[in-house]
Amino acid sequence: MKKVISSLLITVALFATLKQAEASQPQAMFTIAIDGPTQVAPGTPVKIVVRLKNTSDRELSVDTFYVEGLDTFFIYDVRDQAGKPVPKRKRAEAGGLRTRTLKAGETLEEGILISREFQMNQPGQYSIQLFRSVPEDASNQAIASNKLVVTVTP
Repeated sequence: MKKVISSLLITVALFATLKQAEASQPQAMFTIAIDGPTQVAPGTPVKIVVRLKNTSDRELSVDTFYVEGLDTFFIYDVRDQAGKPVPKRKRAEAGGLRTRTLKAGETLEEGILISREFQMNQPGQYSIQLFRSVPEDASNQAIASNKLVVTVTP
């Protein structure tokens, strides 16, 4: 009986410690969600919709720098069905910087032609995930989007 009570007390103490550690984690300033087609024919352009939502309680300054339709402030992780990074195409270096202010709770929505940067023309499955660093954060914390899987059909 003493062992059961001791185990129960240890479990409760461990749970309380984990909850306290979880509560002390800083809340992310924004979230990233991506959406797009889940199936395309070979050679069809793949355009994804990116939604960046300000989840903080203050205004957030969001920089975008577009080069050939891609916002270079995002890190793009595109992989084939074997988990290997998909080769990138060559692109221009010139682009345009734009700064936007998102109020608390606001969402910035943009369309990105992901197939312009990545060679997704072979049949198979491709997973896409985006990352973006947190502005004004010296820790270089990055926020990840959900994963989108696109199948290029033969």
